[in-house]
Amino acid sequence: MSQRTHGKVSMKPASDLPDLSPFSDVTTALLLTVALLAALLAFHFFPGVDRAAAALFFDETACGSAKSAGSVCGFFPAGEMAPMRALRQFLQHLPAACAAGLAAAALTRLRMGEELWGPWALRVGAVFWTYVLSVGLIVNGIFKELWGRPRPVQTDIFGGPLPFVPAGEISAYCQSNCSFISGEAAASAWLICLVALLPRQYAGLRPFAFAVAAFVAVLTSGLRMSFGGHYLSDVVLASLATLVVFSLLAVAAVRFPRTQS
Repeated sequence: MSQRTHGKVSMKPASDLPDLSPFSDVTTALLLTVALLAALLAFHFFPGVDRAAAALFFDETACGSAKSAGSVCGFFPAGEMAPMRALRQFLQHLPAACAAGLAAAALTRLRMGEELWGPWALRVGAVFWTYVLSVGLIVNGIFKELWGRPRPVQTDIFGGPLPFVPAGEISAYCQSNCSFISGEAAASAWLICLVALLPRQYAGLRPFAFAVAAFVAVLTSGLRMSFGGHYLSDVVLASLATLVVFSLLAVAAVRFPRTQS
């Protein structure tokens, strides 16, 4: 158990601290960064992968007489299914609820005397600020607003009015809340970061918890694709971006904590 010293919670044993591994390893941060860049280049120069993956969820139908020759008509059936929409709504709000709970727990600990710049707060902060930076700023604040990539359901190859734009290419076709990259995929990938808070004393639980979080992330991304809301590149790059941000913050939190005076 922790003890108080001059109104502050004393440093806990290492086994009681949030672990953050394997993301707190410099090698992991480098590998994730390389994977992100490699994936971006691959999706950009091989756009057929995005088109083929989206086509798996698209049902093409005959066009009416009002459509010009060569037009594509159809829809994404998953988006018409009420149970699928309900599941999407639940998964959409789950990460935000978890982030709010984490913030509330952290503030409670700080009010009880936890050291603001101590190891526990720094490690929890790395997870919380990953959500703020990756989901809030990088994905929704920058890429989705500035890159202008139309969603699959908006593109002409899937019955929409706009042309297909490869991953990473900036366009003016979409004005706001665009396809590149996926906010929900980034948020669901953050659940993997949340699992990394489990201390070493729960080492036996970590693999199962990571597997559950990864399953939720894949399910969320798959639903977005099945609705015609995102391409494969949107969800893969968003997930990797979240993990890169977290790994960089985790390295800093574990390797460069401020010592108490």
